[in-house]
Amino acid sequence: MDVASPHHNREESTASGFCRSTFFWLAVIFIIHLAGFFTALRGQALNMRRSNSVGAWEAQVNNNGVLFNQSDSVHPVPDGWGGFWLNQNGVQDTMIYGAGLWVGGVRKFGGVDAPHVEGTYTPSIFFGSEFVPGSLIYGGTAIDSSQAGRDKYRVYRSTDVVGPSWPLRMVNGISTYVDDPLQRAAAGPKAVLSDEDMFIVYKDSDTSVYSDPNPRPFGFEVRTQLCFWKKGLLKDVILLHNQLLYRGKDTIFEPVVGFCIDGDVQFENDDQVRTVTSEGTRSIVFYTDSSSTDPLLGVMVLTGNTATSRPALSLRSIRYWDIEDDPASDSDRYALLSGGGIAHSTLRRGDARALIVAGSSQPVAPGDTLQFDVAIYGANGVGPALNPADTLQMVRIADEISAGYYSHTLQDAVRLSTPTIPSVTMTPNPVDRRLVVEVIAHSETFTNAVEVLKLFNAVGAEVKQGLITSGIGSLEVEDLPSGIYALSLGNIVRKIAIIH
Repeated sequence: MDVASPHHNREESTASGFCRSTFFWLAVIFIIHLAGFFTALRGQALNMRRSNSVGAWEAQVNNNGVLFNQSDSVHPVPDGWGGFWLNQNGVQDTMIYGAGLWVGGVRKFGGVDAPHVEGTYTPSIFFGSEFVPGSLIYGGTAIDSSQAGRDKYRVYRSTDVVGPSWPLRMVNGISTYVDDPLQRAAAGPKAVLSDEDMFIVYKDSDTSVYSDPNPRPFGFEVRTQLCFWKKGLLKDVILLHNQLLYRGKDTIFEPVVGFCIDGDVQFENDDQVRTVTSEGTRSIVFYTDSSSTDPLLGVMVLTGNTATSRPALSLRSIRYWDIEDDPASDSDRYALLSGGGIAHSTLRRGDARALIVAGSSQPVAPGDTLQFDVAIYGANGVGPALNPADTLQMVRIADEISAGYYSHTLQDAVRLSTPTIPSVTMTPNPVDRRLVVEVIAHSETFTNAVEVLKLFNAVGAEVKQGLITSGIGSLEVEDLPSGIYALSLGNIVRKIAIIH
């Protein structure tokens, strides 16, 4: 169990200015560090960092919602470690300094509408997260540092063989969080998506961690699950699934949820960032550096879907900025979250952050649950930074991830890079009336036996089904609306466009 790590302050070069200032400023610094000391002591009882142990990512998770804070030769050891990616050449690249959620909205405060934002990773706040480990629903005290509390609210890995049982269980066919460690084994089998899932539950009930001069938490409990795979395409992917349960009393207007990421990509001060959109794929952001062999870091929102009683949160904006523009107040952060528009231009070389935001015009009422899923992935650069080949590669990977996600066949993407996958042709593409699918090369997975062919729409609903017999089959699609669809054949997922 470790102390929660603060964000690294890359403006420490200004410290010499403080040394030349008056005794008053020295006293202020002393008080700040003293506060940090006591915060660290509290953190020993509350916060735990752990790293996943499979796949190409060595990504650290903290149980107050801070993700991927790291240390290496550039980032000192006290900052913690995490966010390394093992590239295809066997070299471990520094990829992410830190990341986390921002949740914002407008509510009544003192009789007027006031914006409020809470973050699990906020670069401008030295002590980081405004959340603490634990559940609002089960024993919702502000802090639970007892041994029982640590057993409940540690960082869980689905591959753990000792310690409290994995908290996500299959109950009546649904993945369900079971708070009590003593009831988990009896509740049902493990609910696991990947080769190793990590899980944390945290809440915004501790006002002492807020930078807001009038701290009044919304009342959110967040359940975050990170998924990692051992092989195939998905070994380079982190799937981040977030459920935000609202247990506050106020109605939150103009709600927005964002994922904030500080992608260092080998070295912090030469970040370059680009947004790419492609038909059939959500907008993606990718980071690179300025080298000729740059690693690439991709981030995209997969869904903002919510409970069945609410419409989907749609992608609202993608923003990125440099360190000197870190928002330092609630109003500044809400302006970033709520401001519309998708940035496409390349950021100047510097120390960049990116924010990907989903929002809704429908207010959040007590009892609502928001869902916010994000995919993060690494790839080798194929040339100088931000060249067209890099862009095409990042879009191709995004297409594969999103197709598997929306068709509920994401797990099958583990095998996309294995030799057991046959080649498949789909003609024509785009298609108007009749789609012909032919298996060109068979394998131990695909034989001449009958195979089921499925077609899913953009929201993951199955709309057609057919058969592949002796390597060939077809689907009649003239009755389907024009749009982008996912074709599923066993372990294969492909994108198909229907245009009438």
